[in-house]
Amino acid sequence: MKITRRLIKQLVNEELNRRPVSTRAKRLNESSLRNLVMSELRALNEEMSDEEAVEALEDRLNYDQGVADVVAFLNSDEGNDPKVREFLRSGTKDGDIPDEQMKVDTNAAPRVGDMIPTQSEIGLPNSIGYPLSKIESLKPAMASSGDPTGRGKKIITSGNHVIDGHHRWSTRYAMAGPDATIDAIDVDLPGNNADQKLAAAQIAVVAALPPGEKGVPKASAEGLVNILGKGKGAIKSALQKIYASGEAMETGEPILGDDYMKAVMGDDSIKSHFGISDDDSVDDAREKIMDMVADNLSQLKKDDSAPVRTLMPQFGGGQTHKGKVEPEDVLKVAAAGDVNYASDYNIQEEGLVIERWGKIAGILKD
Repeated sequence: MKITRRLIKQLVNEELNRRPVSTRAKRLNESSLRNLVMSELRALNEEMSDEEAVEALEDRLNYDQGVADVVAFLNSDEGNDPKVREFLRSGTKDGDIPDEQMKVDTNAAPRVGDMIPTQSEIGLPNSIGYPLSKIESLKPAMASSGDPTGRGKKIITSGNHVIDGHHRWSTRYAMAGPDATIDAIDVDLPGNNADQKLAAAQIAVVAALPPGEKGVPKASAEGLVNILGKGKGAIKSALQKIYASGEAMETGEPILGDDYMKAVMGDDSIKSHFGISDDDSVDDAREKIMDMVADNLSQLKKDDSAPVRTLMPQFGGGQTHKGKVEPEDVLKVAAAGDVNYASDYNIQEEGLVIERWGKIAGILKD
């Protein structure tokens, strides 16, 4: 329904005429009321009406349609409309607060070998760059439990699906093998499959964005050397190529460099972990590390139906919304039931449009 001047006048008159004379507002004359209504009209003309927003949401936003369709809508003009975004944050106002609450377990510790990625691309340098170029990063990554970065970060999971934090998961897998566990926050996302869970997660991320923020946070897959579905030989060959090139990782250092290997050879716990003996040369040790890492990464499970990286939820804002949202923000709205994902946008407020104008104009009482 298009908001027009005629409609505003009609609604205001209906509301005034509905109430007894004794309860009608006496503070406003006709000119003051008109100014307030016209001011509201200017604001409303910049966004959809409540009815238009609900219609757009009911027609185009259902998590069971999958993540690609959900992201397409949330990036569209309709999906960026302030009124649509307002409804997405109104899950506790639909008359049934618990219906959209997502259970959040902040102390999950799944076995990495049991987890399934929900994206189709995982990069090799992204998985091994830190632990194979910075000796201080190696021990947290090769530990049997905890956070592989050593910085207290947790991945986001939903059951046995990795939702956010794929490269932290692949780092732990690469350095510690499938029996290791990883610190995680498990969210009971709605949906019968990974595609639907990702769609619901994207709605939660957008619901957690500050008002006025547009689009869906994303991360690029540009330059990603994908290893999902690759065998041990192919992965080891790629590792050897990276080593031979002397390419610097994000740490600013190459992998398995001379200084790094000197530290490896002087640490019995690292040598034992990779099966390096006292009789092994530095070259032998380097070969054993690459062999184990390649073997571990070749065991990563792959979902052939998983979407590309650019469609994946970025709980920390990704590359496009960095600093605009944090995982804690998303988890908070999810746990509270604020994420309006269930296609029921019947917000239980007293006359959505009339209440908005009426309270401003002093017509209705709180």
